[in-house]
Amino acid sequence: MGVNDYGDLVGFAITGAHGFLWKHQNTITYFNTPEAGPSSDIHTVAMSVNKALVVGGADWFFRMGLMRVATRCWIQSKLRLPARG
Repeated sequence: MGVNDYGDLVGFAITGAHGFLWKHQNTITYFNTPEAGPSSDIHTVAMSVNKALVVGGADWFFRMGLMRVATRCWIQSKLRLPARG
């Protein structure tokens, strides 16, 4: 979980494998990467948020003892892929 200077909080919901943004105005937004969801082995995990509400986190993939992690960035609850250099 992460929190910014305004008190906006991010984290992940174990039920449903969603990431969430809980704004200090008491509104909650749930979001996923395209592959994640309640019937998937991929879980959206939000870990940090800044004042502009840019959320950093990862996808966690679990299946039969295997784990893979892919870093992600969400802006306005929409997945943004990193620029290729």
